[in-house]
Amino acid sequence: MTNRMRPMTLPTHSRVRDQIAEKTPLLRQGSFFLSRPKKNDPGFAQTSRLTVSAKKNERQQIQEAVMKNTKKVLSLIGLLLVVAVPSYAQRTFPVPTYHPPAQTYHPPAQTYHPPAQTHRPPEQTPRPAAQPTPHPAAQTQPHPAKQQPAAQGTTGSTPQPQHQASQPRPPAAPSRAEVQKQEKAQARAQREQQKQNQKQQKEQARQQKEQQKQQKNNQKAAKPAKDSKRSESRDVAKAPATASGDSKATSSANASEARIQQLNSARSNMSGINRKPLPAGELTVHSNGRMTLNADGGRQYGLRSNGTVASYSDREKTVSFDQRGKVGSIHTANMDIHNGAHGQRTIISRRADGSKVVSIGRHSGYVERNVVMNNRTYVQRTTVINNRVYTRTFVGTSFGGVAFVPPVFFAPRFYGWAYYPWAAPISFSWGWFGATWYVGPNPYFVASPVYPSAAFWLTDYTIGETLAAAYHLRHDAEMADEMMDDESAEADSADVNTSADGEAEASSDPSSDQPDTLLADVATPITPEVKAAIAEEVKQELASDNVHAVNPSQASFDSLPSVLRQPNHVFIVSSDLDVTTTDQQLCALQAGDTLQPMSPAAADSGLVELRVASSKRRDCPAGVRVNVSLTDLQEMQNSFLAHIEEGLGKLHDSQGSAGLPSAPPDVVAAPPRPAMTGLDSVAAADSAAILDQEREQADQAEREAAKGAF
Repeated sequence: MTNRMRPMTLPTHSRVRDQIAEKTPLLRQGSFFLSRPKKNDPGFAQTSRLTVSAKKNERQQIQEAVMKNTKKVLSLIGLLLVVAVPSYAQRTFPVPTYHPPAQTYHPPAQTYHPPAQTHRPPEQTPRPAAQPTPHPAAQTQPHPAKQQPAAQGTTGSTPQPQHQASQPRPPAAPSRAEVQKQEKAQARAQREQQKQNQKQQKEQARQQKEQQKQQKNNQKAAKPAKDSKRSESRDVAKAPATASGDSKATSSANASEARIQQLNSARSNMSGINRKPLPAGELTVHSNGRMTLNADGGRQYGLRSNGTVASYSDREKTVSFDQRGKVGSIHTANMDIHNGAHGQRTIISRRADGSKVVSIGRHSGYVERNVVMNNRTYVQRTTVINNRVYTRTFVGTSFGGVAFVPPVFFAPRFYGWAYYPWAAPISFSWGWFGATWYVGPNPYFVASPVYPSAAFWLTDYTIGETLAAAYHLRHDAEMADEMMDDESAEADSADVNTSADGEAEASSDPSSDQPDTLLADVATPITPEVKAAIAEEVKQELASDNVHAVNPSQASFDSLPSVLRQPNHVFIVSSDLDVTTTDQQLCALQAGDTLQPMSPAAADSGLVELRVASSKRRDCPAGVRVNVSLTDLQEMQNSFLAHIEEGLGKLHDSQGSAGLPSAPPDVVAAPPRPAMTGLDSVAAADSAAILDQEREQADQAEREAAKGAF
């Protein structure tokens, strides 16, 4: 459409008049068109001229108005066309010229799989006998790719140029067969390997059975007893329900008697107390294989499944025996004897005057008495360690034990000199550098080369003195065992030829019901970190002594509860202990092993869970968690504090000599003050005599325990 318009035909006179009257306000004011002018009218000429000019003007205005309206209409139509009809680019781009090939390309990829699937039925249909036949035919085809279009044509798909590039893929069927062959070969190899493993397992099981048979050959005499007991129990079960109680008691008595005879027959090949025959009585067999024999006179025997005696009790005592028939422990009304795993014997006897005597070796122990002073009860121990006598004082604790009280208090300035670092580190030569327990290729404890303060010097002093005392106690225990073995060998000379067989039989029995015992294969030495933790505890004790020295009357010596709340505290084992792990296994601890608490003690429990930080060979392995009683922990803490006080006394008396640094004169000018006054210690000769008498009583009790049982 062009911008120029053709001339429009004017409407009739009446309509033009009306339009001119509406569009032309000036003409609308006059009355030119109220009536048609007359030619004869004098004003006609003037009126006609005005009319013509007005018409022209009005025509132009009408044309301009029409043009404006037309443009507006055309612009609106264009906008509508733009919105309703897409542009040329939009009309030509969505034409599906590219997508049909992409869409027609997928069906061939999908129709390509059916030939591979249609090729499988020939393999599956002749599966029972003719499975190998399709494979040679598939391999001997000269042009397997030519058959593929036919398969595609059957599906109705239109071949495309892209299909020719995918035609080499049909040979996948032979490769699949080869893969199947490889899988079958691998399966056969796995089956053969499994068969070989099964053969090896069978061979191992056969060897184990042979070993078990060899072990059971030593128990041929005991086996008939078990068979006879089973047959008798079956006979008793088959007895009529109307049998009287007397007949049942008679059958059980007969079964017990037969079983005891069989056990005595097996025990005749053993040694020591295990060689002696069992008395007549009522025998009860428990579910775990152990037996209880109730004999006349209130005697009771605890027997292992192999017939060895585990315990014996009567109206006066209870005795336990190990596998070899040696006394493990004795408990009476006035005496307790315990032989530890490492040979150390602990004897505790309660005397009529209320005192207690504790012996931990041939030359070590203490005599304990209660002393009242200033309306307060104290416990005084006269301790003998390797023939050296000490008098130590203790006070009662909240859980029933006793806590150590320092013998003296030094001047506060001396505690400060020992607490803070010295002017310069020193090297010190200990007296036990050449001792047997210290030297060796893999030492358990190594002294520090230099000491920056008294805390580190006291740490090595405490550990060294503990290990030295433990070595002497162990040496004495070994000598005592040798003497007892000689005496027992002379007493049981008739059993010399059979003792080895009897002990081997008792120890080789797999059903002896002995609890599992943990033993460390190698020693775990004390690390520098453990020694640093002990040195920190020494410093805390020095600070506590300084406070107590100012006001001794208000000193509280019950320090174990606060010690157990310290996560890094280290307990140094002071004597041999038999403890139980958290998983109920037995293990032994020696003096010098270290423990660290894992959790505080429960309010209703007397046991504390601790971790073994360091241990010697054949002790509880390092890292194992064990349960230790509060009483034993208090004894460890008492020994630790006693060694610190002894070391402080040596520093005070030997400062400035023997390699020790010199203290300022005013530090050592004031003499130590006794912590407790008015306590008379027991004479050394009296204490040593009491300990010797106790050991003789314990030896006699062990001899009578073995004889009194049979």
